[in-house]
Amino acid sequence: MFVEDALQIIATRIERNQLGKVSISDWHCNFIKNVHQYVLNGRPLSTEQSKIIIKLIEKISRHLISIGDMSQKDIDELLFSPTHRRIPYLSSNIKKEARYLGANFIGLRFKFNEMIMKDIRELAEKTDFAIPWFDRSKRIWIIPVIEINLENIRLLISKHRFEIDTTLRDYFLLLSSSRNKESSFIYDEDSCKILSNVCDNEFLSLWIKNIANGDWI
Repeated sequence: MFVEDALQIIATRIERNQLGKVSISDWHCNFIKNVHQYVLNGRPLSTEQSKIIIKLIEKISRHLISIGDMSQKDIDELLFSPTHRRIPYLSSNIKKEARYLGANFIGLRFKFNEMIMKDIRELAEKTDFAIPWFDRSKRIWIIPVIEINLENIRLLISKHRFEIDTTLRDYFLLLSSSRNKESSFIYDEDSCKILSNVCDNEFLSLWIKNIANGDWI
């Protein structure tokens, strides 16, 4: 049995909701559905996709055997000597990273993944003035952060298992601690500028940036 055959079996069971009490995460379900579509379109698996499929087979092997989809011999071959209909291509080594870029923007870097891009586009559908875009020169997606989309951004990062650093973690903590607090303004004599601390008010923040031509520091 080829790895692609096993993928077909699992994808069909997921589509028909026929995996019974076997626990498969939403991430794995979406992964199987999308990768299965790639294969149906004539594309080979990547080496990393193949590894994920084989690990999933190992996890649910008893169930696949019990319902008659695979034999123990099939499982053993897939786990210890997997073969493919088409030679997998070498996965590019691009980490899934989420970083704070400053000025209330988050950058997402990842290799091509239609599931992630779909979720990013859905962020854009929820608001008209915080639309993510792809920076081709830096090869990252840039997402404006406002109150409306904050929780969905957090869910996206968690759902797709993005790696985050302390800067982004501190930024999220700052946003949480700023909720329901009043914004404030002071005049800084040294710089001759008005400094503002905007809390939980994206409209005021956008007004300062776009109308008053202010800068974040």
